[in-house]
Amino acid sequence: MIIQLGFTNCYLIKGKHFLLIDTGKPGSESKFLKSLNQKNIDPSDIKSILITHGHWDHAGSLEAIKTITGAQAMIHILEKEWVEQGLIKAPSGLVPAGIVMHFLMNVFSPLVHMPESTIDITLSHFPYSLNDSEIPGKIIHTPGHTKGSLSLVLDSGEAFVGDLAMNGFPQFRKNGVPVVGDSLEEVKNSWKILLNENVKIIYPAHGDPFSAKILENTLRNI
Repeated sequence: MIIQLGFTNCYLIKGKHFLLIDTGKPGSESKFLKSLNQKNIDPSDIKSILITHGHWDHAGSLEAIKTITGAQAMIHILEKEWVEQGLIKAPSGLVPAGIVMHFLMNVFSPLVHMPESTIDITLSHFPYSLNDSEIPGKIIHTPGHTKGSLSLVLDSGEAFVGDLAMNGFPQFRKNGVPVVGDSLEEVKNSWKILLNENVKIIYPAHGDPFSAKILENTLRNI
């Protein structure tokens, strides 16, 4: 279930309770509540929040949404400090469009306030099972966009990947490559991990869901 918060796709996964993937940019809590009301979901039914990585457009509303839901937040141990201290990180460009994005991020990042938020569960060993939540899947470490990037892979073949792959602004080529990140080689290696998990559908934070075959095709050409 997609919840669109600004230009970031956040997702609700139903198990014993709901797990929310990412929380959008700062100030997204009103839109979040409106989306829940439209879907007739009680905020208290959301018990867990997975932050795929610590950038402000993914964790900016974490503290507000934690207050609303009472949910516990989890993130990779490498990026706990980013969220708890409200740090703004501008990733490097991986492609020409990303170099432009990196420049713009550095220019405008002083205008962004990332509220500090407490992390309840730090993840460092993978795969991380979701059996306790009765969600048929697992969280895996998929670095590349950031060193602590995480993906949720369901047994059904659906993967929720944050910014490990993109299919919308600022990605215009529709080949899945994130335009900014730490390492294109690590991105490619993490894609291979996903494909080895027999992933069929990719759910990115930016853009529409797309077939994992696009990742296969791109890996053959980059």
